[in-house]
Amino acid sequence: MLLSKISKKLFLFFGALSPALVFAVETPQDFKGFLGLFIGIIQLLIPVIGAISLWMFFKGLIVFIKRSGNENEYKEGRQLMIWGVIILFVMVSVYAILNIFYGSVFGGRIGIPQLP
Repeated sequence: MLLSKISKKLFLFFGALSPALVFAVETPQDFKGFLGLFIGIIQLLIPVIGAISLWMFFKGLIVFIKRSGNENEYKEGRQLMIWGVIILFVMVSVYAILNIFYGSVFGGRIGIPQLP
């Protein structure tokens, strides 16, 4: 139930963000341009996903500590912490895979994501 609430909020957030991402980019002329566009969009989303996963982890930690007497809320906090760590791991893995892929196609590195 809690994950469905979070997924609805994430869907609304990324749905509202998608027109800005789509209209702010140039049309790719070849496959290499398409890959650069795709990697650029993913690179913009990495810090956002990282922030969301850290927020989930710390919210779960607070619920875990604060509600340790209640078994159901204790489990809810534990689940939030587990999902936060899983999302953070997946985000870092995707970033590493994109960096390897970018290096093999374009001959460089992506670098650490910076805030605009």
